Amino acid sequence: MQPILKSCCGLDVHKSMVMACIAHGPLDKPPKFEIRKFSTMTDDLRELKEWLKEYGVTAVAMESTGIYWKTIFNILAEMAKGKLKRKVNQLVKARNGNVTDHHRFLLKQHLAYIDCLVERIREIDEEIQRKLQPYEKEFRAIQSVTGIKEISAASVIAEIGVDMSRFPDEAHLSSWAAMCPGNNAAKRFEQTFLKFVQERKKAAKREEVIITSKQP
Repeated sequence: MQPILKSCCGLDVHKSMVMACIAHGPLDKPPKFEIRKFSTMTDDLRELKEWLKEYGVTAVAMESTGIYWKTIFNILAEMAKGKLKRKVNQLVKARNGNVTDHHRFLLKQHLAYIDCLVERIREIDEEIQRKLQPYEKEFRAIQSVTGIKEISAASVIAEIGVDMSRFPDEAHLSSWAAMCPGNNAAKRFEQTFLKFVQERKKAAKREEVIITSKQP
C-alpha cells in the first residue's frame, strides 16, 4: 500500500488506557512505526498530545469502546486549534472565492436554521434539567454505573422512573425494557412477516372465489 501521509496515528481507546501507533517517514519509503501505551489520566493524555506533536502527526484515527473517545477528542481538538493558528494566512486565502448574492442568501438561511436548532436544543436541555431536579439523588446514583453519564442517566429515569416497586423483581423490569434473554427481534419480525403472507394468501383466495362465482 502506497503511503499518503508523512505522519499519522491510530488510537485504540479503552476506559483506562489508550494504545497509540504512529506511522511516519518519507512517502517513497516504508513507514516507521512508534507504539506507546498511555493511561486515560489527564497528565498522560497531555503527554500523548505532545508525543503526537513531536512526530508531526497530521491525521488521527480512533477506535473506541463506548464513549471513552470524547476526552481524547477534546485533547486532539486543542492540538488542532494550535495548528490552525499558524495557518491564519492560508485560511484567509481559502475564504476568497466566487460567492454570489444567491450563495450569500443560501448561507444566511443555513446559518439561521442552525442557530434555530441550537436554541431549540438549549431550551430542551433546560427543560430536561428542570424535570430532573426532584430526582437529583437518583440522577447522580445512576451515573455511578460505569459507562453511564448525564444523558444516559436522564434517559433511564425517563423510561422507567425511580419507583421500582411497580416491578415485582429484576426479571419483570428486564422484560418490560425488552432486555431479557432470548428477546429476538429478528424472530419476531419473521413471525410477523409470515403472518402477513398468510393473510395475503387468504385474501387472494377469497378474491379468487368471488371472481369465480361471478363467472357465467
